[in-house]
Amino acid sequence: MEYFLKKQENKILKLILLISLISKYIIYIYYGDLDLENEWSVLYKNLDKFGVLSFHNPLDLGDIPNSYMPPLYPYFIYYLSKISFFSFDLVEKVIFAQVLLSCVSIIVIFNFFKYFFDYKFSFLSTLIYTFYPLNIYATVQISSISLSIFLISLFLFFYMEINKNKIFYSLFLGFISGLLILARGEFFLLFFLLLLNKAVEGKTKYFQLILVFLISIIIISPYLNRNLEIFDKFTITESKGYNLWRGNNQLSTVDSIESHNFIYNTNQSDEFSKLELKDKNKLLILKKKINELEFYIDGEVFFDNKYDVIRDKVFFDEAINNILEDPLKYFVLSLKKAFSIIFINLNSSYKNYYSIYNIIPELIISILAFIGFFQSFSFKKNYVFHISYLFYILIFSIFFVLPRYKLLLLPMLIFFSINLLKTIYEKQK
Repeated sequence: MEYFLKKQENKILKLILLISLISKYIIYIYYGDLDLENEWSVLYKNLDKFGVLSFHNPLDLGDIPNSYMPPLYPYFIYYLSKISFFSFDLVEKVIFAQVLLSCVSIIVIFNFFKYFFDYKFSFLSTLIYTFYPLNIYATVQISSISLSIFLISLFLFFYMEINKNKIFYSLFLGFISGLLILARGEFFLLFFLLLLNKAVEGKTKYFQLILVFLISIIIISPYLNRNLEIFDKFTITESKGYNLWRGNNQLSTVDSIESHNFIYNTNQSDEFSKLELKDKNKLLILKKKINELEFYIDGEVFFDNKYDVIRDKVFFDEAINNILEDPLKYFVLSLKKAFSIIFINLNSSYKNYYSIYNIIPELIISILAFIGFFQSFSFKKNYVFHISYLFYILIFSIFFVLPRYKLLLLPMLIFFSINLLKTIYEKQK
């Protein structure tokens, strides 16, 4: 019987993978990225031209070291550019690699959910994960979220596997954790909380947990050393200041697109023109402070190598001042951001966000997951989902919420939803 179920599982998984590939190819034809754009283009060109990871325009500031963007995805693009693969251009190679990684994550996520559900509910969970519209769309976009989702699926699987107290699982979990820290700066905090959760559970030997931590430090140590030499501090990214300001200033909304545009575009938006004079002045003074970080030698513009860190500190101080001046305003805004990550954004700046193909699945799974979160508190006393869910809600409510961020919660949303449906199903039997 077990052999039969294995064969059936393999057949169904192969079918899911085949349909997944077809669906992603169709989405790629209509919506796939064709060029490297925005920050990814800048980061790649600077790596290629200067050998320096820099977030600044390669024509003038390309050799100013980056501390703003996490490094993993730019290097992922850069190393793919050095590989010849048929007649694929760089963007095609990146998307092809992302599609392959998404196929691996489907297999991994199925085996992960088998820890909690029988094979029927595990397949249902995998189907939702595979064909969740935003997940398919992200795979054919040049965005670090696709790589992050792949790594998260591996992390969750090996997070459960280390209960077996085998060295290999601990080594691999540490390796994946290190990569995730290099992909998403905030993951280090979640990583620490989840290791602590394992220690409290008492199912994993302390030696295994220490090994996981040490391997992750070894993986990130070259980049930590690079930043220590350049910025005189142990850090992966220095972006909390800008991100905190972006989510907490006079132009801020849930996604804070206007705040971003104000800093990076020279033309002032309609939203800026609607502000009171004192609010306009605060924003203009901030922009002047940022511009004053440059200095001149013989008429040429120069920047300190620590420019990104100094700039981030200016944003951080401004954000704290904003919050202290009007705490109620920004507390209410944080509640709106929390609502958006838990459910949906009621006032998104992204025009395609309200497409029925996106908003309906997101609303359904969000409501089910919210109910399932409370219903599943005693589920095998394993709180990896609960900790991760609350962590991302807290982080994004402090900063800002972009549509793709919901994908970081996708495994948690699926678990809570399926566990709720499973409970209802069993009560009706």
